[in-house]
Amino acid sequence: MTLIIGVVYLWASFRSRCLAEFEAAAERQTVSLLLDDFEGGSRDWLWEVDTTGTLSHTSARLSQISGVPVSDLRTLSLRGLLDRLDVGSTKSGRAAVQVIGDHLDRLMPFREVVIPVRVDGVDRWWSLSGHPRLSEATEFVGWRGVGSDITEKYNYERRILWLAATDGLTGLPNRRTFGSELSDALGTVRTGEEVLVGILDLDNFKSVNDTLGHPVGDKLLISVAARLNRVVDGAMCARIGGDEFGVVLRGTGDGGEVFARYLDALREPFYVRGNRIEVRASIGYAGAPADSEDADTLVMSADLALYAAKSAGKNRVGRYSPVLRARARERASALQELGLAIESRQFELYYQPQVRADTGRVEGFEALLRWNHPVRGVLAPHIFIDVAEETGLIVPLGLQVLNMACAEAATWPDDTYVTVNVSPVQLMSSGFGSAVNDALEASGLSGKRLQLEITETGAVEELAVAELDRLRATGIAIALDDFGTGYSSFESLKKLPLDILKIDRSFITELSEGDSAVVTSVVEVAKALGMQSLAEGVETADQLRLLLTAGCELVQGYYISRPMPAKEVAEYLSATAHSNGGYFHSF
Repeated sequence: MTLIIGVVYLWASFRSRCLAEFEAAAERQTVSLLLDDFEGGSRDWLWEVDTTGTLSHTSARLSQISGVPVSDLRTLSLRGLLDRLDVGSTKSGRAAVQVIGDHLDRLMPFREVVIPVRVDGVDRWWSLSGHPRLSEATEFVGWRGVGSDITEKYNYERRILWLAATDGLTGLPNRRTFGSELSDALGTVRTGEEVLVGILDLDNFKSVNDTLGHPVGDKLLISVAARLNRVVDGAMCARIGGDEFGVVLRGTGDGGEVFARYLDALREPFYVRGNRIEVRASIGYAGAPADSEDADTLVMSADLALYAAKSAGKNRVGRYSPVLRARARERASALQELGLAIESRQFELYYQPQVRADTGRVEGFEALLRWNHPVRGVLAPHIFIDVAEETGLIVPLGLQVLNMACAEAATWPDDTYVTVNVSPVQLMSSGFGSAVNDALEASGLSGKRLQLEITETGAVEELAVAELDRLRATGIAIALDDFGTGYSSFESLKKLPLDILKIDRSFITELSEGDSAVVTSVVEVAKALGMQSLAEGVETADQLRLLLTAGCELVQGYYISRPMPAKEVAEYLSATAHSNGGYFHSF
């Protein structure tokens, strides 16, 4: 009986063991079929390793995605596979391997670790997840996980991030990246180190869009960005506005010298769609910790320095100082008080002589506006002119200036003219031509003794050109201010009714024995078009001599005379008439 019971027990045990093995085999076959189906229908694949770390699931899908033959996969560990795919050749790859290795060693699951691999010489990106496998007795039996090729998704996300951080036209970092870079620099500045913020703005860039078109303007910006990027030298240069660029750099040297390199990079002319364009720019900068340790305040300070550099004559580097903030407050006050000042006639004209370069004979005077503020004293135009243009108050102010200039010039000798500056807003205002005629009639001044000085920006509209044509037909002369700053084209000059080309003071400042090509070119252009050339900002005898050599006909500047109030003009004319331009004796 005992024997029978033993046989039955052994048979039952054998049967149970066989059934379990059959079921396990069937389960493995089912899982294998499911895995093959899973891998065959997606970009994902499964990986599995045993207790020795060797890959135990080596499907055709894993072989295909890794470029490693199945026979080789069966001899590799997961770490060995990653080594074979050059994961350790990049910093991000080494970091990812460190994360995975740490989890494998501590038997901790990991999820969606992004890792760079090189498959058949091509860089790709994988996402790996895994968890330890445990038996029913909770014994460790290996690892199982899933992998995904996320290259397309990764590149797409990187592209989105790049677009969010990059200026779409020039490829430079954008304003957002500029702000982030500045904040990071301020947060990591070392003792004795300075963080400098520079704001660069192209001088008179609007003219290139107005005269040559926006496509040329865009191409020019691309070329300018490329030039600036070549002199970055460890700094970060970003496009933060239309024609405005921002620079963030660390250093301990002279910021003025550093930022001057950016201006130097723009000195060679640009050639865009058949147009030769001379580009000039101005830069304002501020530094931390000297000026501020706050990013927004630094940018505002650099902007103030930029504004001051442009007001001082453009094409220069300006350093922030507390005085500039005080001037900004003055400008804000000017906005509130300007209307009342026009009403109560608080403005006065000063006059600067324009003389013949060869003889010193006074031909006329340029009318320069001053504000006799009842509290702050005499204010220069840079305090209020921009505000007047922004608010439209330049129109009544310009009318007042025109009437004052004509009335005062009527008391001068008949062969002496007066030049009045006309803003673009004023030129385009309705009734401008009638206002000019009314001023002449009220003062008794002949139209032949009046010059209107315009900028090219203000004379690109057909209506403005037509109005200038009508005024010029009555004997009034037209002068183009700041010619040579880079955006005037020969074709546009031929369309405008001009009598005089004024050479910008920035070119006069740069005059030297071996570098007078720009001035000579402007003079030749003027002669070719039947115009006179006039150089402003002449401050030294050498500059005057070089201008004479270049053939320039008219000059003005501190070397000739500073601006004077109207009551001193008669005395000045009398003195210069008797001396016959005595300051020219050395030539």
